Amino acid sequence: MMMNVFVAFLLLGVLSFVSGEVAVRGRIALNDIIPDVSLIPYNTRVVLNGGQYVGYVKDDGSFSIPNVPDGIHILDVQSTDFIFDKIRVDVGGNRVTASITQLGMNYARVGPQVRHPLELPARAKTDYFMPRESFNIMGLFANPMLLMTGVSMLMFLGMPYLMKNIDPETLKEMQEKQSQQPKVEMPDVAGSLANWMSGSGGSSTGSNPKKR
Repeated sequence: MMMNVFVAFLLLGVLSFVSGEVAVRGRIALNDIIPDVSLIPYNTRVVLNGGQYVGYVKDDGSFSIPNVPDGIHILDVQSTDFIFDKIRVDVGGNRVTASITQLGMNYARVGPQVRHPLELPARAKTDYFMPRESFNIMGLFANPMLLMTGVSMLMFLGMPYLMKNIDPETLKEMQEKQSQQPKVEMPDVAGSLANWMSGSGGSSTGSNPKKR
């Protein structure tokens, strides 16, 4: 009986070694942002590849993600109160190597190496509130509508002074050129509509049969 149990455990060990599955372990390191483990939210968890493999943070700040297969994985600490670095985890041959990475970084590039078991300090507190933007008078001058209005007002106020300083001969020449330009007559929309209404009214009246 004891021999059978020993053989079973031996087979399990051989299979786990052959499969290459290992446990990724570590803990939340204390620093000025998290000076005590009691400040770590109870629902904090450590995930690989967006949640494909999950490990929960214990009361002492440690965590373990079991049965991680060979390959390249991205480790992320999901916390509601704190922000952590993303870690690239390379698993191969029952060996775990880790390095700091960022979203969008090429897999061919490896960031600063970190030791395994991992020590993950918080980088910042999560801030869900943005300060209200204060009134900025300079921002008004960036408004295109305000700029157009200001230019129009300057032209309206400054045109009389410009006209006074123009040479009389130049002013007369400008007036002559303006008078020689063909006048564009705008269609009389109101008159056309009135004529159409009166015509339609008369035709409708004339078409009514006389009563006997």
